[in-house]
Amino acid sequence: MKRYFALVLIAIVTVISLGSVRPFQMQDYLKDFILDKTPYEISGTVKEIVVGPRGSGYVILTTEATEVKLPGMLLNLSTLKVGTKIDIKGTRYIVLVPTSLETDGYKLMFRRNVPQGVETVAVNATIKSIEITKTAVNIVIVDESKKEYRLPAAVVPFWKNLKEGMKVTLNGVKRTVEVKESITVDGKTYKLEPRAYLIQRFALAKQHAPRLMMMRKIFRR
Repeated sequence: MKRYFALVLIAIVTVISLGSVRPFQMQDYLKDFILDKTPYEISGTVKEIVVGPRGSGYVILTTEATEVKLPGMLLNLSTLKVGTKIDIKGTRYIVLVPTSLETDGYKLMFRRNVPQGVETVAVNATIKSIEITKTAVNIVIVDESKKEYRLPAAVVPFWKNLKEGMKVTLNGVKRTVEVKESITVDGKTYKLEPRAYLIQRFALAKQHAPRLMMMRKIFRR
């Protein structure tokens, strides 16, 4: 699941860094690449609480079917104990994470190396319009089932050469993202704002990015 969310974050970070999109707009761009969504529930009891020196950590939750790892950012770890009952409700999204865009002799690579074992998707579409406002330019493409996708022109260097009606192929991978919307601990329910949850995950990923890059260089030697 961490790896799944990492790919979605890569797409979001690309939009933010190259498109000058403010953090609270992240979910607005992500929603255009949602292929399906369904509600889900998880119920279980705390099996183990793992905490680091700085207080961050995670919880292992035992359910009827399996064990689930919950990030500590969702819980007050200091108040939990083994056996505490936890119920979680949220939405499970099937997301298309773009890897490349092809059209009329151009090929834009969002990601060069696609992990093995993932489900790839090729969406045949047409440029419906190029939306130009005072603050942004978006390329709107529509696939054969009439679903629309929006890409910030800031991430497409050749966008000025694109025209309405041009055929495009949007390549990507399918990922499952679970957004937790409420959590109930021993009968007391806390609402989780999905947008704030995504921003928090983004901030955490950004905080640990230099360390992860260093570790990756070490293990590649």
